[in-house]
Amino acid sequence: MPKRTNPTCLDCGLNWSHEAASGRRCFVGRACISKRSRYRHRADDLERQAAANSRRKQTGSSSRRVLQLPIIGYRTPPKIQLILYRDTKESPVHAIAAKVWDDGECVAEVEAQHAIGIHQNKLRETLKQWKAFLQTEYGDQGEVKISSLPVKHCSLCQQAGSDSDAE
Repeated sequence: MPKRTNPTCLDCGLNWSHEAASGRRCFVGRACISKRSRYRHRADDLERQAAANSRRKQTGSSSRRVLQLPIIGYRTPPKIQLILYRDTKESPVHAIAAKVWDDGECVAEVEAQHAIGIHQNKLRETLKQWKAFLQTEYGDQGEVKISSLPVKHCSLCQQAGSDSDAE
């Protein structure tokens, strides 16, 4: 909180000349010279501040500039999605695929591969290898998500169905 204005200093600053003020008992030198100047020009300073504030309000801007800088620093790691095509959790895996998502865009994709007839242990091992490869390629800190889709969405079966329809 600012100090209160000393009425003696205010009177000295407004009504006394420098020579007369320097002869007073309370005159301290540099501090008094600074105070006297501030008190003498106080009305002008307040007027100047009020004018600047009203200009700022009229234009709707302040003296601060707003800068648009690119965002640097934190970036979300890519997300790796392993897709299993099967109808239920208990049913065997029909096909497997993978996608890598970075900032909402698919940056890499492993096309669907049929897994019919492959032993469950071999399938698990293949998924671990895919996951390890994609993590080394796109970052270890990335989130790995395993999702399931119904067999009717298998892209290989849809391509085979459209090829037989064309003939």
